[in-house]
Amino acid sequence: MSVFTCPNCRHATHIFGADGVERECKKHGIELLGDVPLHASICQDADRGMPTVVSDPMGVHALAFEGIAEKVSRKIFG
Repeated sequence: MSVFTCPNCRHATHIFGADGVERECKKHGIELLGDVPLHASICQDADRGMPTVVSDPMGVHALAFEGIAEKVSRKIFG
């Protein structure tokens, strides 16, 4: 979770700087599996017992989680 987009003004703030997460992954020799935008709804969904991929399956956050899951699946199962 490296970017926060204000729900009011839509301004994006890169928590670790633009490309910061990617840069850190390269620095440590690990693959970047994905990037989930930081948003309060992820926590709210979890608190309700309804994962984001269920509560808003076509939303940006759900698609980011699914992209990560896809990459992990390919690594495990080929």
